[in-house]
Amino acid sequence: MDVLDSPATLQAPILVEGGNHRPLTLDDPRLGWRVEDGYVDLFHLAGNSGRRRHLFRAETGALLFGVGAHDGATLVAVGSIGSRLSGVEREALAGAEDFLPHAEAWVLRLTDAATGGEAVWPDRVAEPGERSLGAGERLHADPRRPLWLTVTEGQAAWLGAPATVAGEPPLPMVDRAWIESAGGAAVAVTEAWPDAATLWPAFDRFHALALDRIGGRIAAQADSEVKRAQRSRDSAKDSLAQALGGLSDLVDGPASATAMAPAADPLSAALAALMAQMGLEEPLPRIDAAGKPASETLDLMLAAARLRGRKVILRDGWWRGEGAPMLGWLEEGRVPVALLPTPAGFDMLDGGGRRRVTQEVADLLAAEALHLYRPLPAHALGAAEAIRFPLRGLGGDGMRLGLSGLAAAVLGLLVPVATGFLFDSAIPRADTGQLVFIIAGLVAAAIGSAAFDIVKVMAVLRLESRIDGVMQAAFIDRLFALPVGFFRRYTAGDLADRALGLQTVREILAASTVTGLLGALFGSISLGLLAVYDWRLALIATALALLSALVTGALSYGQLRHEREHIRRQGRLDGLVLQLIVGIGKLRVAGAEPRAMAEWARGFSAQKSRAVAAQRYGNALETFHAAFPTLATIAVFLAVALLMESDAKQQALQALAATPGEAPPAPFSTGSFLAFITAFGQLLAALTEMAHALTKSLTVLPLLERARPILDTAPEVPAGRDAPGELQGGITLSRVGFRYAPDAPPVLHDLSLSIEPGEFVAIVGASGSGKSTVMRLLLGFERPDQGEVFFDGRAAERLDLAAVRRQIGVVLQNGRITSGSLFRNIVGTAPLGLDDAWHAARLVGLDRDIEQMPMGMHTVLMDGGGTLSGGQRQRLMIARALVHRPRVLLLDEATSALDNRTQAVVTASLAKLSVTRVVIAHRLSTIRDVDRILVLEAGRLVQSGRYEDLMAVDGPFRTLASRQLL
Repeated sequence: MDVLDSPATLQAPILVEGGNHRPLTLDDPRLGWRVEDGYVDLFHLAGNSGRRRHLFRAETGALLFGVGAHDGATLVAVGSIGSRLSGVEREALAGAEDFLPHAEAWVLRLTDAATGGEAVWPDRVAEPGERSLGAGERLHADPRRPLWLTVTEGQAAWLGAPATVAGEPPLPMVDRAWIESAGGAAVAVTEAWPDAATLWPAFDRFHALALDRIGGRIAAQADSEVKRAQRSRDSAKDSLAQALGGLSDLVDGPASATAMAPAADPLSAALAALMAQMGLEEPLPRIDAAGKPASETLDLMLAAARLRGRKVILRDGWWRGEGAPMLGWLEEGRVPVALLPTPAGFDMLDGGGRRRVTQEVADLLAAEALHLYRPLPAHALGAAEAIRFPLRGLGGDGMRLGLSGLAAAVLGLLVPVATGFLFDSAIPRADTGQLVFIIAGLVAAAIGSAAFDIVKVMAVLRLESRIDGVMQAAFIDRLFALPVGFFRRYTAGDLADRALGLQTVREILAASTVTGLLGALFGSISLGLLAVYDWRLALIATALALLSALVTGALSYGQLRHEREHIRRQGRLDGLVLQLIVGIGKLRVAGAEPRAMAEWARGFSAQKSRAVAAQRYGNALETFHAAFPTLATIAVFLAVALLMESDAKQQALQALAATPGEAPPAPFSTGSFLAFITAFGQLLAALTEMAHALTKSLTVLPLLERARPILDTAPEVPAGRDAPGELQGGITLSRVGFRYAPDAPPVLHDLSLSIEPGEFVAIVGASGSGKSTVMRLLLGFERPDQGEVFFDGRAAERLDLAAVRRQIGVVLQNGRITSGSLFRNIVGTAPLGLDDAWHAARLVGLDRDIEQMPMGMHTVLMDGGGTLSGGQRQRLMIARALVHRPRVLLLDEATSALDNRTQAVVTASLAKLSVTRVVIAHRLSTIRDVDRILVLEAGRLVQSGRYEDLMAVDGPFRTLASRQLL
């Protein structure tokens, strides 16, 4: 690499022409450089490898300093075409008027390069003066001002460097910098810059530490890139192996796993085996778990695989019963294993292979396991696919149900057959033995039929419970995964009615479908027996059955029309009732109870009118099926009489024309007639059962139609989206346009803006300017009609938005306090402790308020937090956003209800953070100290700059501010 070396000695300033072909090494710590024209990119040059890593860009006027060479590493400056740098001895630069701000910018940029933009959540911030640090205690820089720190006693590490510092010279402490006491230390902090004798030794120490940390960070990044590439290769191998396995299954049939993949880590291998058991075809995404605790790694992997789970206790004998796939852990070493259900119990799959769970194996397992739930496919579902989903793995119960129903139907044939034999043979002959035999056979058939009915009922119960456990959990999971825009189309009550309608569908179908199918099976067998006795009467019975089906279908169609409208109006009424209950306070304040009652009465009467109309058809159907068996029996009796008369005449004619020795045809005997009537009664009973099942099932169709939008809408994050990794906080909107409906006016017009990692930005504008819409786009609640939203330069459209949101702290205008303790309201369901909750409370100035409450952090709040003041509720929601230490903070008018003192505490806490902060504000006094203000007007960015700069020029911002300053 052709590198221009710095001159060994410098008698007078020199000018260096920039350009990629003339890189300048900054390895002489005696020299300083000023960018006279153009810009210069600073790179880290690592030893003999010759590989350069970009750190930052210095614009015209910036100062650069020689950093020396440490372990073969140094900095290289590469200027733009036409750029020029002037070099002098660094002592000469110290006399310039702009030395301090440019030197501060140099230190800040080099510190930022050393931290890699790492988010900083300071527990203790440096203040001028002396203080002691306990062992392992950290002291963070104040991002609002540069400070100089001297370790007067003990030792401390700068940014976690292996080497410790002590004594003079002092260290510069700027934004993102921190030190950690090695074993207890005392420090002295001052705002004053060191004198000439101390300044350059302090710079030399700082440069050495910065180069060491930059080198370590770059090495860690390189290692991470190697691991990421390896994960990508492993993922491709897994995908190929799965595809080839599918091809082999076409020939050999599906095979069950007998051992975990030896190359995979135990957790990934166990989850992959569980996913295969549940029939999930997507390969398990690979997660970078380096440095993360086991619980966080598990949560990330479950989220990437779209799996949800709940902890269960493995009680004595758990493996003997039935269950769902579970993730377990060996007691020794907490090694993850897969617990797979089988017809005979459970198998355990680990690195040693697959083995049956026995008492000895169960003793090796920890007492807790994770019960996993299978999600619905991540695309729009058709009706057939939705029906097939919960039936996977239920073939055994379905087979038992079908065979028991068939056996019961066949045993039911013994009644008409025995009836015919009894009246044709046993009774005329007074054969007591034969009579006893027939009675014993009927008793045995009844006992067998009862046994088959028990098997059938048990199979139905098993099917119900397993379908309910799979489908209800998957359906609720699907609701959570739907795009936020979906929920705007329905009221909360209406959507709850649609979602819970599936539970009603399951209950109705579990009872009526089985009954209807078994009735159809029983009726078909009975109809076959009728044909055996007399095919002509069987045709009449078939005609009667068709007539019953025709009338049933016509009445059912009429009922369905009204039932569909009745359920639709019931959903709207449920939504209205919920809104009235939630808004009861506002109704009373406005004195609008009579109008609310009138609105409810109109909806209720419209719903009930449809219910009454549907019930009329239902009553007609019930009346028809109550009368039809009697009428059908009368019709059969008439048909038998006519057929017997016709047969008697035909027999008489045949007897006259019969040849000697030819026997006349056998007449339709009494036993045969009674057997036929008995079988016909069974057919009528089956038809009645089918009609009742159909009547009950009519409600299913409207309920399914109302639930269809939930199934037809694709999840917000379809399968295959990229994991975002750890966000740095960079946000870009590129030429974004958006409107809430195709026929609505546009809210944003070709909006472009960029927010740097760690920047504190406020978005202001008049009502309707698009501020909250920008917030919704950043959260992924809406998708732009044109343009793109980027996080760290990656399009949000291609990222897993759920994983992105997990790294964003949000306070919205309509945020609510949930019922529960203050602690749970702050940390939610995250595995965080009381120290984390107290830290978040201190950041927003809520700690003193909580300390004055009777139960402190465990004080219980009602839904909505009515016992708290408006300011306390806002601070609690801000603490909730901060407790997870997100990489990006989005605050929508988060301090509007705070008094001036509390607002100052919250603003100061936010200013100390080094994460990206985006604030939407109406009170302009809250954003005086932000890094940049973005002014929106009618969906366009019209101004950008600091508070003082925007107030100094005539424009929309000054107009907004002047209204509040009056």
